[in-house]
Amino acid sequence: MTAEKLYRSVAAGDLVLFSVLAVPGLGGLVFDWVLRLNTMMGLGGSAQATAALLLFLHLMGLMGAALAYLRLRIGASTDGVRATVCVKLAAAALFALFVWHGAPAVLVVFGAIDLAQAVAILALHSRQRRLS
Repeated sequence: MTAEKLYRSVAAGDLVLFSVLAVPGLGGLVFDWVLRLNTMMGLGGSAQATAALLLFLHLMGLMGAALAYLRLRIGASTDGVRATVCVKLAAAALFALFVWHGAPAVLVVFGAIDLAQAVAILALHSRQRRLS
């Protein structure tokens, strides 16, 4: 897989996920699913779907969808890759921080996915730049 394909695949996946989170009602369903997944896996942490939390989730969805759209428009340029890696690393750190403060532990899995995506994008982009 080329760096451009991976970059676009990750950005498109983020666009779909964040667009779903941005839609009132759908974001709450995703949140409920994450809580159920956490319970099924027997992991610690908890959260309740309060109005403030759902509003935050929808706003996060709007901002994430906009950023993913911009990443698709920019493409896998050096600046685009740097921005994507920074965002993915920040997201992984935020997931870890949330779990540290009692959020559902399954969020560590999502943080690990963001971290793996950042490393893969950076590695492929660096390899491609060395070969060209």
